[in-house]
Amino acid sequence: MVLQNGYQVTVFEKEAFVGERVREWTMLLHWALPTLKALLPDDIIADLRSAYTDPFYPYENEVEKVPFYNAVAGELAFEMPAASMRRISRNKMRTLCSRGLDIQWGKGFKELKTTTEGPVTVLFDDGTTVDADLVVGSDGPNSRVRRWLLGEDDGAALASDHAICSGIVEYRDAEKAKFIRVHPVASAGLTPTGSLYLGGKSQPNIKQQDRTVGNPTPEINGVHDPSPECPRP
Repeated sequence: MVLQNGYQVTVFEKEAFVGERVREWTMLLHWALPTLKALLPDDIIADLRSAYTDPFYPYENEVEKVPFYNAVAGELAFEMPAASMRRISRNKMRTLCSRGLDIQWGKGFKELKTTTEGPVTVLFDDGTTVDADLVVGSDGPNSRVRRWLLGEDDGAALASDHAICSGIVEYRDAEKAKFIRVHPVASAGLTPTGSLYLGGKSQPNIKQQDRTVGNPTPEINGVHDPSPECPRP
């Protein structure tokens, strides 16, 4: 949308390339999908299926619903309609949305230099600089830009009461794989003391050390933890 309105935009990314992170996660598009369609160029929307975790899943052929279960009894409580629901891969979506953008890779933010007049100067870890009229810090929960602006204490990320755990399993059994394929795109379980959300994805080309057969190792908020329990982030 910014480019479509005539602004000159450059993206500075600390990663060396779009798929540098081996471990990734998925996201669920549902109510945001109409907004994305209004913001993104037509060619990216036309290729959105390439970012799906399962590009062959027939989303357009059915009205998607999210089943909510009584996680204590294991019974279906209700289903929430989500006709625009699509499960996407973070890496695939980043690759798709990078199309046509001016991206400078390997640019870790260091600090800003401002004056009363004129542009803002951004300094990077590699010693290079760039001048800009507007700087948008979209560098995640541990944002260096935010910590530089607010200070280390006020800019630090706050711990959440929620933990996100994911596991990679290699089934080595076609019948088991078929069963997983018919699982809902997303489901949730509710209890008096909390809730559980479950989603699945297909992850090809996983390194052998990241594979687990029958006993997945927890991963908390993208940080690999070899312990069998999921500590609070």
